[in-house]
Amino acid sequence: MSKNKKKESYLELKKRFISIKSRYSKLQNEGFIVSNQSINQLKDIEKHLNKNPNRSVWKTPIIGLIIIFIIVVIIGGGLIFKPINLPDDIESTSINENDVIPSVSISFPTDEENISSMVSIFGNAFDPYDSIDHVQVKIDSESWLNATGFESWNYVLDTSTIENGNHEIFVRCFDGSKYSKISSITVNVQNKIELIIFISNENGNDDIFSMNIDGSDKKQLTFDTNDDVLPAVSCDGTKIAYVSSRSGQAEIYVMDIDGKNEYQLTNFGASHPEWDPNNEWIYISKFSIFRDYYNDIFKIKPNGNNLTFVANGNIRDISAEASPDGKYVYFSSDPNWTPDNKIIRVDSDGSNSIIIENSDSHHETDFPVSPDGNKLLVSEGYSYYGDPGNIYILELISMTNTQVFLPVDKESYRQGSWSPDGTQIVYCYTNDYETTEFDIYLPEDK
Repeated sequence: MSKNKKKESYLELKKRFISIKSRYSKLQNEGFIVSNQSINQLKDIEKHLNKNPNRSVWKTPIIGLIIIFIIVVIIGGGLIFKPINLPDDIESTSINENDVIPSVSISFPTDEENISSMVSIFGNAFDPYDSIDHVQVKIDSESWLNATGFESWNYVLDTSTIENGNHEIFVRCFDGSKYSKISSITVNVQNKIELIIFISNENGNDDIFSMNIDGSDKKQLTFDTNDDVLPAVSCDGTKIAYVSSRSGQAEIYVMDIDGKNEYQLTNFGASHPEWDPNNEWIYISKFSIFRDYYNDIFKIKPNGNNLTFVANGNIRDISAEASPDGKYVYFSSDPNWTPDNKIIRVDSDGSNSIIIENSDSHHETDFPVSPDGNKLLVSEGYSYYGDPGNIYILELISMTNTQVFLPVDKESYRQGSWSPDGTQIVYCYTNDYETTEFDIYLPEDK
């Protein structure tokens, strides 16, 4: 210890002690947490001073003990620990602002959360001594992009620009001289993919394919040598139910939208699958348990359990379609195996059967319900009945029928489907209905 250090009276030391103690209090009031160890050390010094009120002491040894305390800044769940050493000259003690870096946190989404469509990512940034200059966001290994705001920041992510699956979101902030540590979360993007699922016999038998709505990226999903037909996509866009005779008779199979994880759903003979709006049931047509040689409408869980009778009409009841709100079920009922099917509506429990369309000269077996639940897109006529075929829109409120196309010569239109928002349809078309070659079109294609 150097002897040229001047002595300090009790009152001077007490005054400086009170000064540093007040700084601790100020830190706590500003949202910092001072460690218990530091507080206890202050109490020990105060106790020592109170026991020696008349003693003169060397200035330096009074705080010869170096007090180490930890400031914990709590911001949006993030923790920053910063050790601070108190120097010999207590009177000039202060936190070195250059040692404190800003911090940033993500409030939404949470880690491992599922997201889709347009997502607002937001959170908070903090610096106790400087203002936040900007906040930046990065998706996976892409470039850093500026967010909106400063202490409270926001960034809008269009998830349609990235693939479905897991992605990392990184965030950092800058106070004009220092960057914060990077905060990150993992999210699972689950967008409905706008695909067209269709059947093609380009390989010699009917298989199920998918392609983008612009016709690109065509992929074959089934490869069995038996025909795979009547695909039905689940309402969440993740599964396809379809019919295959690969087991020796027509049965329902289910696979992922990309053709993976395929399994057989039924083993009693079934066809014409369609999903309910909550993806909890698959409606099917199977031989009646009440009437010999008749087909009735049933529903079954996607795991193959809980086969439940829904409704019947005439000899052959097929093509069940659930309304988007799950309140009604529509199906095609054929009274005598001739092209004069009726469209029947029942409540979801099979009660209150009503015939809503009865065209004796047409074979109506395909009529998707519009996304708003107010229309049916009815395909009438098939080439194997010598009927050119056309597509109609049946208004369920007014019960009016509007012809979509005006075929000429041998043109034929069939199997229309709604776009997810109900503003467009996709359909099959041929300029010669006596052939079996149909192509897929959107309205603007013709």
